[in-house]
Amino acid sequence: MERIIFDGENGTISFNGNCEEMRPICKAFCCKLPWTVGLTKEEYESNRFKAEPYCIATGSKCIEKYPDCINRRYRVLKTEKGVCVHLDSENKCSVHEFKPKVCIEFVSCDHGTKWSISPPRNLNKEKDNNAGEKMNGYTSSLDVNKEKGAMSIYTIDRDTFVENINTVRLILNPIYEIKTLFYSPKKGKLTIIVKSISSCAPMTLKDRFNLLDIKEDHLLFILKMFNGKNDIKSIMNIFYKKFNLRVEEKMVNDLSWFLFRHNILLVKR
Repeated sequence: MERIIFDGENGTISFNGNCEEMRPICKAFCCKLPWTVGLTKEEYESNRFKAEPYCIATGSKCIEKYPDCINRRYRVLKTEKGVCVHLDSENKCSVHEFKPKVCIEFVSCDHGTKWSISPPRNLNKEKDNNAGEKMNGYTSSLDVNKEKGAMSIYTIDRDTFVENINTVRLILNPIYEIKTLFYSPKKGKLTIIVKSISSCAPMTLKDRFNLLDIKEDHLLFILKMFNGKNDIKSIMNIFYKKFNLRVEEKMVNDLSWFLFRHNILLVKR
């Protein structure tokens, strides 16, 4: 089998071999990508790594002195070029003997690994007569016109989404877990922290909303209502019965669109 396979049609590159075989070619590619190399609290406190605490809400270095802050995480430092500080001049890991758990569990090239290096050319084309990619019985597409086929999450616009939102049931994407959220009424800024089951680092989603009297626990409740059983109208009714507070349909639509375009919210077939 070839050590490296480049597929220009689909925008992927595959490596086949162990690190020693691949390193002269890939130059420790996986240690130079712009992701967070996370540490457990125990790993951080071992002082074996050049690392820092950081806030998953802001992505910045943590300066909070409160010892049990739920948003504090730990990460390995990067150089100015975004490279792991433990990568030496020969592209070898200087802490390989006791490297972090996340690095140990990271995908290996030993049995072949494929990396996406660009969006595939057929991103907006139909796949198997269904433009959305199916996951556990759900799809990321919104079927708005059966004669023209399903519209992809990559091509659908907000107006089309809102027009059809009350004819479908929405469900949170099962590959993501919403860890926490923050809402600043003064700035009208919503931040949601989500974690993918296929990633070691959390993802931060941010947008601006005018939520008026809506609080964080209200938003978490609304998110739980995206369970594949409710449409927007029923979510609004359930919310009113729970909190004796009317929520604007535009706000729920805006929140749904925000989650849908980030693939956090799916349409249930």
